[in-house]
Amino acid sequence: MTFTLFIDYLGTFAFAISGIRRASAKRFDLFGAIVVGFATGCGGGTLRDIMLGQTPFWMQTKTPFWEGGYTYLLVVLFALLFVSVLGRYLLRMNDTIFIFDAIGLGLFTVVGIEKTLACGFPIWVAILMGMVTGAGGGVFRDIFINVEPLVFRKDIYALACVFGGLVYLACTSMGIDSVTTQVVTALSVIALRGIAMTQHWRLPVLRRDVAEYDENDTRAWRSFGKAASEGVDHFNLQVVAVSMQDISEINDSDASVVELCANADCGGLTPDRDLIRNACAQSRLPVYVMIRPKADDFCYSDAEFGQMLADIKFVAEESKAEGITVGVVTPDGKVDVERMQKIMAAAGRLKVTFNRAFEKVADPATAYALLAKLGVGSITTTVLPTLDLLPRAPVRLRIGGGITPEHLPNLRSRGLMCIHMGRAVRSKLTFDSSVDSSKIWDYTHA
Repeated sequence: MTFTLFIDYLGTFAFAISGIRRASAKRFDLFGAIVVGFATGCGGGTLRDIMLGQTPFWMQTKTPFWEGGYTYLLVVLFALLFVSVLGRYLLRMNDTIFIFDAIGLGLFTVVGIEKTLACGFPIWVAILMGMVTGAGGGVFRDIFINVEPLVFRKDIYALACVFGGLVYLACTSMGIDSVTTQVVTALSVIALRGIAMTQHWRLPVLRRDVAEYDENDTRAWRSFGKAASEGVDHFNLQVVAVSMQDISEINDSDASVVELCANADCGGLTPDRDLIRNACAQSRLPVYVMIRPKADDFCYSDAEFGQMLADIKFVAEESKAEGITVGVVTPDGKVDVERMQKIMAAAGRLKVTFNRAFEKVADPATAYALLAKLGVGSITTTVLPTLDLLPRAPVRLRIGGGITPEHLPNLRSRGLMCIHMGRAVRSKLTFDSSVDSSKIWDYTHA
């Protein structure tokens, strides 16, 4: 067995783990996990071989078996066993898995280039096939789990493969020997991938075209349909993030949604715009940005409300946020309908969650009905005495505030499958400490 083939298997193993972990977060069964793991580990090379008119590499039965062929299927099955046995402990190995993933990306880029050149294609085609080999598996993975492919919107991933191809071209042009060229190419991909991740580099994005939504459409009375939590058997967990480090740690957890805010100790305030832009760009989960200019209450002056509308406009037009978390009530404990209409109009494409201002309303049932008419998608609240009197749709109820794993069976029995966690999923139960992915696992898989 050559060292290159060993690393090839190692890269396939790491990619398969990535796919299987994503499948686990989506609650796929064992067969589904194998399919996603195999697509992630072998999808890029398969697509490359088909485009080159070759038999896909994993379909080639070779003797002895360690030279390739069906061994790739065994690698995927071993990755499934690895994830199944280690489970939550694997969440503590994110840095190690990332290193393996980067190594696999670099090697697969080289393999793709070499195989394409061996088939007689020009170097520019080889560079593209190197990119397909390295990044294609991730595209298949994201399509299978029904999310927007990461390589098209987030990290410098596919671009790292193209960069490696250009390094390969430069080395061959200078007459450097084949082995050295391959090593330098792989290392260049690994280095760019690692630097981009640690420094949060990303490509500039195209400004959203106005055709995506009509800015002149001020119809605030909308409905987003039934709550997405209907019919699911696992908890949909929203985790509070206050920094880029939080985003990085939540990315590879089993959380479903991120709530981005500042000053979380006082209930959360609007984060600064650089954090909004960068966090939404780096997050692999939908991000809801807190819109709240002060911590005292949920009644705002005209100046404060004007700032809220400006912040919503920024989030909608200058970030990749999924939605906002906001709440406005009147001094006498009612939903401020007039201002909420303006918020819904300003939100445009953004989904809207009504925050814990809901706990300040005097009549939760009436407030719920008003928010449903406004088109609010969800409400964040503690376990109110009147909670069981509220419908579960069209507005979903997301429960937070002092929840422990012991509370989850009761919430499940009451049809409350969306939860919101802050300190409880951190290593030291403070927002100054790091997010603990194993605690997130405990809540989502309860």
